[in-house]
Amino acid sequence: MKKIVHFHLIFLLLFGFSTISSAQNVSISSDVAAELTVCANAKSFTVDITNDASASLTGISLNIAFPQGITYVAGSVVETTSYTSYGITQGNISNLASVNFTIDNLPKDSTVSMTFDAKAGFDAIAYQTAGNIFRNNMTVTYNGGSQSEQSDAYNILFAALSITQVTPITKSVFVGGSYLRQVKVVNGGYGRINSFVLNDVYDNTKVKTTATNKGTLSTDGSKITLTSADFMSIGNGDGWLDLNETIIITETVFAVGCVDAQSQLYATWGCDAQTTSSNSKYPFTNVSLYAPNIKSSAIPSFNTCLNINNANQQQILLINTGSGPANDLNVQVYQTKNNAYDLGVFSKIDANNIKYKIGANGTFTTIVPTLTQATTNTGALSCLGSNPIGKFILNLPVLQPGDSMFVVWDSYTCDNITECGTVDLIGWDYEVSYTDMCYQNTYNQNNQAGQVPKKKSFSVFAEYPTDLSDGQTGEFSFRLTGASFEMPMTGNNPYFAVKFTIPAGLTWSGNNNDLTYVGGNSTWTPSSVTYTNGVLEARYAFPEPFNLLNSEFQLDLTGNCAAGNGLLTVDMQLFFVMDALCSPASEIPMTCPTSTTTQLHCPGGNCVGMGFNGFKVARTSFGLPDNNKDGLPDATGSLNMNVIELDRMMVNDTFNTTFTGTVHTNLTYPNWQYGYAYTKMPRGNEIDIIGAKITVIDQSTGQTRTCNNVPFTSVLAGNNRNIDFDYSAATLASLGCSSFNGFVYEDGDQVTLTGIYKVIGNIGASTSEVVITNNEFYLSNIQNPTSSSNKFSCDDWNGRFTLIGYELDNYNSNSMTLNKCEEDITQYYKFQVGSGDVFNDLFPNEY
Repeated sequence: MKKIVHFHLIFLLLFGFSTISSAQNVSISSDVAAELTVCANAKSFTVDITNDASASLTGISLNIAFPQGITYVAGSVVETTSYTSYGITQGNISNLASVNFTIDNLPKDSTVSMTFDAKAGFDAIAYQTAGNIFRNNMTVTYNGGSQSEQSDAYNILFAALSITQVTPITKSVFVGGSYLRQVKVVNGGYGRINSFVLNDVYDNTKVKTTATNKGTLSTDGSKITLTSADFMSIGNGDGWLDLNETIIITETVFAVGCVDAQSQLYATWGCDAQTTSSNSKYPFTNVSLYAPNIKSSAIPSFNTCLNINNANQQQILLINTGSGPANDLNVQVYQTKNNAYDLGVFSKIDANNIKYKIGANGTFTTIVPTLTQATTNTGALSCLGSNPIGKFILNLPVLQPGDSMFVVWDSYTCDNITECGTVDLIGWDYEVSYTDMCYQNTYNQNNQAGQVPKKKSFSVFAEYPTDLSDGQTGEFSFRLTGASFEMPMTGNNPYFAVKFTIPAGLTWSGNNNDLTYVGGNSTWTPSSVTYTNGVLEARYAFPEPFNLLNSEFQLDLTGNCAAGNGLLTVDMQLFFVMDALCSPASEIPMTCPTSTTTQLHCPGGNCVGMGFNGFKVARTSFGLPDNNKDGLPDATGSLNMNVIELDRMMVNDTFNTTFTGTVHTNLTYPNWQYGYAYTKMPRGNEIDIIGAKITVIDQSTGQTRTCNNVPFTSVLAGNNRNIDFDYSAATLASLGCSSFNGFVYEDGDQVTLTGIYKVIGNIGASTSEVVITNNEFYLSNIQNPTSSSNKFSCDDWNGRFTLIGYELDNYNSNSMTLNKCEEDITQYYKFQVGSGDVFNDLFPNEY
């Protein structure tokens, strides 16, 4: 565009007045670029200066002042005057927004022409945004005057970047993984640019941009710089990002950390040390972990030849079946009876020789535990030696996905075990804990079964005759009321060995039928029986034919006054041998020694008064026959009294105590008028006497005299019931027993006095031995004698029986409130008879 300004001298005469303006000596014309693009290439401007004066102009200078943001391109001025030159020279350009040029003398009617370049800087944007118009101000100064002029208006163009799409805007990735993210940038402005920066703001401890398919990525991954070369393949291919042209940058994003991360994406462009930004996008990286998953299993071992010096190698196998490594891998091993660490196990761990290896073909490495804990070595556990270890913790190396690890150590078990109570051998459990690769999640495997304890716990209840006479046979029964038996059967020919110590005065017949081991309907036949020096030993080879609980050893012994007399003790103890081929074969006591005491009554001496020959306790109330022991009453048949347990009683049962004796007289005491008996009955709160009767076989006449209402007195003293009987003939006769009218007790008379009792109290889920030791059975010729010198009796007999209780427990509330219609109500009960197991059959052969 060119603008020509003409200056004329005008004379005006108006209403007699005249005004003369001074002549205009210079005219200025210019052409401007239609538009400039901010931060882009410069464009050319032209200026023509014409001398309209009548003489040459001298001392000429030209000043061009540009609007905000427009600057002169230094050195770009070129004189374009036709056919001649007026020596245009670039002057002071220290401020490129206002530059000066000098021109040589310009003859009249001559025009000097020039071109120069100008460019739009970043500040031009603000100038235009503020609504200003872009014009150049031109001033020509010469000797004698000056002239100014504005150029025509021109426009500026600038880019407007926008991020229109990020794909994906959200992405899930595993730690250590990467993914591609596309960023679409479009230029929505009229101005073009040949470079910009894509900024990626993120926490580089979480994610990082590691690569790009366009531009140059900064070292820290936070900037991608795109230049003209990147724009050659888009749009019109001119190396510029023009209006509505789009470029797509593909980033590679790497998950560095272990937590989710958000990024900020925005584009910047500019010049003159200034930039402007596009909109922002906020892509999100959801970081997932490669989780470890350890499958653990135990590989235990147990040497059935017990020896404190024999190693039992134990192993734990760990396999990482997950997708991530297992860090902070810890294994804790501890001896146990039942899940928790226990100090009472008859084993110890060698903590100085713990090893591990990675993979089945790996090499073992010895590892020192981070913690060890001692177990008990006193009392029965002294066999473990000094400082035995029962627990250790290991801090193991990282276990990578797909790898396996073996942890190996040795355990040692006591051989000379003397503990007859509860014993646990070599039982151990373990725990495993580990974290993921980022130490964020902790995984725990608690109370993992390593080796089930080899354990036993037995209790014995003995039933036996308190008294035997010479030649009399009695049954000594030893019932296993507790029988927890979890010993290994992997040894060679394991067996039970029961040992009875039989004192002189009691004799075993040598007949195997006089030693039986029964459980339910089955009998366990011994593999061998020896009887040497008063020790009877029977061995029972496994497997056992019945449940050990409530099984009984039944031993028949006969009194032998030729060998001994008085109080005789029989001891019983049960042992277990795991391996018969071990040398020596270790006998583990299953039970503690159980002792019974029996009084052997031997004949001898002269007796005056009542020869006390026996005292017997026997139940008189019975159930229905159950001879096949199936727990149901038999359809036919009757009770087999030979197998009924007559010495066992429960609440509401009745039983008899029977005194038997023979009357002895001499010349001083040819007969006896009075007879008395006394019993101190234990557990008198649960037992009451309900009657008494007597039978006398008169030696002189052969007559049997009876009375079914023998008088008695019963006094409760503490937990004992003191009972006195009066079987004096006159007393019986006065009560209507006419056969005793005029009767006196004479030599050889056989007397049987029976007390009739009833169990009136329940002792709960327990079994109690009741031993009656304070019995008196005597004759006198003094009524109700108090002095022992007036009580004539020979010997004393005791008795015993087993008192059994029961318990019924309700496992639900005793009352229920129904809030809706229900057809069924569930109620749970527990019924237990005696101590020990719920399913005790303490009255076999009865229902």
